[in-house]
Amino acid sequence: MISLWLSEARAPSFYMERDYPEEDAKRAYDDAQIVLNPVKEMLDIK
Repeated sequence: MISLWLSEARAPSFYMERDYPEEDAKRAYDDAQIVLNPVKEMLDIK
């Protein structure tokens, strides 16, 4: 779901057809944490 949302949101931004509100930035950050935290644990990175 995260990748799908990002790919759909990202395409128009390449052509400056879309601005990102703060809400989208927060969602992207939160979604990144969902992916990043388990990877950091797996690699034992603090």
